[in-house]
Amino acid sequence: MNSLLPKLARIFAVSFCLSISLVFVQSMAAQETRGTIRGTVTDPNKQAVFNATVTVIDPSRGTKVNLTTNGEGFFQATYLIPGIYQVVVEATGFKKAVRENVLLQIAGAVQIDIPLEIGGAQETVTVTADLPQLNTENASLGQVIDQQRINELPTPHGDPYALIGLSNGVAFTGDPRLDRPFEPTHIVGYAINGVRGNRMDLTIDGIASTATANGNEITASYVPPSDVIQEFKVQTATFDSQFGNTEGAVTSILIKSGSNGLHGSAYFNTEPGQLAANDTFGKARGQDRPESYSYRYGGYVSGPIWKDKTFYLFGIESIKDARPRFDVTNNHGRIHEDAGADDAAHHDHGRVKHTESARERGCWLVGVYRFHLDPFGLR
Repeated sequence: MNSLLPKLARIFAVSFCLSISLVFVQSMAAQETRGTIRGTVTDPNKQAVFNATVTVIDPSRGTKVNLTTNGEGFFQATYLIPGIYQVVVEATGFKKAVRENVLLQIAGAVQIDIPLEIGGAQETVTVTADLPQLNTENASLGQVIDQQRINELPTPHGDPYALIGLSNGVAFTGDPRLDRPFEPTHIVGYAINGVRGNRMDLTIDGIASTATANGNEITASYVPPSDVIQEFKVQTATFDSQFGNTEGAVTSILIKSGSNGLHGSAYFNTEPGQLAANDTFGKARGQDRPESYSYRYGGYVSGPIWKDKTFYLFGIESIKDARPRFDVTNNHGRIHEDAGADDAAHHDHGRVKHTESARERGCWLVGVYRFHLDPFGLR
């Protein structure tokens, strides 16, 4: 027994070091999705206030970053998870200043200039609203699709990538019939600013989530359920040099992180086949309405493991459906059932087939989990 313990200790030490090295390598290869809050603190005469105490607080997770202004009154908090923050500034001889509802978006940088008023420390000046911040940090052009749009706008079969089309300069070039999450070639078939379709890079939490298909087209290798996405950003031009491997745009997706509160959702969406109409051309040929249905269900749950320090999120989604395919034929109106077309229906889309109706059946099951550990809270 005594000889076994040192072996187990060595195995644990080697495994721990290997895990740390893999995390380091992954962080070096990833694009940054976290943000920065910076600004200057001034007195009523617009002079810099040095050695002021600045606290950047994430109310939902209870985390804090403590800073001190330099000789120019400047402060900067980096590597912050996107969300709603509170900035508190205290200095001797001035009232405490509190800036509420500071919105930090994915890969964003927010400039907060805080003027102090002369008074006692027991007095507080609170600003609860502010104008939207303009991007003055870089020349990147794009748009953030926030959580409200993801939650409230309709998407086909819960495909979050359908909202990429809300950005300027974006046109969909894929097949509108192939709109389910398990059809990755077409759901990201966007032409952006004149670049041909399927030339867009996708990242999830800074990690590339793409594959290549026909003619080196870029496809989505993973499609997260809409309910677990916090927001995503579509950068259409002059994006940062950390992004590469693309001729077109860069779409950066951020998965939600747990918080001190328990959150979750559950949903069930259905398209019952008995309520569907027949295809216009199929009806003209006297063809019966084919079988079709769609069932999508899932949900997520998130919360704390260790309050103010460690959080979890788990989500899952399943799609089961069958849909008809009406293809152009050259058999002078004769109707044939091609039983083998079920498995290959979306692979020979550009070929004329001797079939007028074939069912596509699909089953999509996807899960996502995330743990978030605040290293600053452990000190």
